[in-house]
Amino acid sequence: MPKRQNKFKLLGSYTLVFINFSYTEVFPPIPTTYREDDNLLLRDGNKLTLKPDAKMLPRHVLPIECVIQMGKSSGWPDDVSTLQCMKCEFYIRLSELLESEHNIISSVTLDYLDVFYEGLVFRFRLFVPKELVLLKKMVDSEGVTSYKDNEESLKLERDMDILPKVTSALSGIHQTYPSFGPSCALIKRWLRSQMIDSHHVPDVVINLWNASVYLNGPPYRVAQLPQAAFLRFLKYLMDFDWKVNPVIVNFNNDISRTELSDIEAQFQQNRSSYPNLCMIIPYDQKKSIFTKLHPSKHILKRLRLLANETYRFLSNTFLKWDDFLVKDIFVPNLQGYDVLIYLKDSINPTLYQSLFLNDRLDRQYIERYDKSNSNKVPVIDFNPIDKYLKELRVILIIVLFELNYILSFIGNI
Repeated sequence: MPKRQNKFKLLGSYTLVFINFSYTEVFPPIPTTYREDDNLLLRDGNKLTLKPDAKMLPRHVLPIECVIQMGKSSGWPDDVSTLQCMKCEFYIRLSELLESEHNIISSVTLDYLDVFYEGLVFRFRLFVPKELVLLKKMVDSEGVTSYKDNEESLKLERDMDILPKVTSALSGIHQTYPSFGPSCALIKRWLRSQMIDSHHVPDVVINLWNASVYLNGPPYRVAQLPQAAFLRFLKYLMDFDWKVNPVIVNFNNDISRTELSDIEAQFQQNRSSYPNLCMIIPYDQKKSIFTKLHPSKHILKRLRLLANETYRFLSNTFLKWDDFLVKDIFVPNLQGYDVLIYLKDSINPTLYQSLFLNDRLDRQYIERYDKSNSNKVPVIDFNPIDKYLKELRVILIIVLFELNYILSFIGNI
């Protein structure tokens, strides 16, 4: 590693990855004070941890994901393990500098650096381009070297290289069409309330899907209101045939007409080699990297059915000028599930996000950030329901649906 006389000599560029920076997040983080509850939390250096015998949950805190893209340097080793250890050392040194020079507290792990600043948690990860090359490197028994994508390299490329570019492009769409961000949030609010969680359709896929509607708008004008954009997206889901068409998200027209024609021709000829939902963007060499595993055919069929029913309900209501509660379209139909698992509200840290709160105790009050009362990194992204659901999916290998934003239960078909 280069000498430390220039502390940030390796630092090439700094890119924010958190989707909030594309204005599409349903519940963006809000700076607030995180008080230390001795009955609930333990102090562990600069951070707080949950007591093993805690009877309550701490406030749900989502980090703002950030990528630090490192500049090219011959100082990086040729061994993946050694390179990853050097990245960890960089986290440690950066943490020391933040505390000694700026009095900013942070917490270091092997994979990232959590920084607590002005009531928000920023999670920094380092991206070294050489690491991606090393992960793809394969040497056969005869000593011949080749480079091939694998699960680990694809994840690193997706999260650390491609996602920042997508986030920037989505932000550009919102700057041009201010209805874009709120419409994405509205679509996610609706979809999650129908028990289609991020395991089935990740947030970034929803954002890209909606972006394709905005970018491929003609002959229609781009929707000026989020509500109109939401209806247009529902109609798009109803009419779109994912079996015969890819989703084209051509940011800045970076994909030429000739390339698009070639992509569509290859898609038609070799449909089975593409994901169920093929999403073409300019940044991933046409790999459809965000939809490689999800959504499944079952989920795509369900999405069309949900969109059809929601659009029909809204259309009939508007035509008849009937009074209705907007909340009605955010209530799932629980018929048809083989199993419903009801969970205690006390283990749901996001219950306050529900549209159906009757008890003031279920609400979460945001206190203005006060540094004197909040000087430790809080417990981050602790959600027992998500962890339980993940374990069930691994153990049972079945299709599970989680109800976000409303109540605490899980369904299985």
